[in-house]
Amino acid sequence: MSDQYRLTVWLRSGAGLRISEALGLTSDCQREGFLRLRRQISAKANEGDCVTRFVPLKHRTADEYRNVPTPAILGQEIGNHLKRWGTVEVDGVEALFPPRDKA
Repeated sequence: MSDQYRLTVWLRSGAGLRISEALGLTSDCQREGFLRLRRQISAKANEGDCVTRFVPLKHRTADEYRNVPTPAILGQEIGNHLKRWGTVEVDGVEALFPPRDKA
C-alpha cells in the first residue's frame, strides 16, 4: 500500500468507516472528537463516464450526514497525513486522497 493511503486503514479500524467513506474524506469532515461525513466516493469514480467523484452517503440525501466518534490517536493520524500530503481540490472540496487516473 502506498504511504499516502495509510490513513485509510486508521479510518476503517479507528472509526469504522466504509472504504468509500474513508476515500471520500475531505478537510471539512474533521471536528473535535468526531468526523462529520456527508459524502463518499462514487462506485464509478474511476470510470470514464463518471460525472462526479463524490456522492451522498449510502441511504442519505445530500443534506444529511453521519457523525462518527473518533479516538484522539485518529485525530493525530489525520493531522500527520495533512502535514505530509496536504489536500487536493476535487469537485469543489479539499479531498485528503487524490483521484486515481481513470483507466
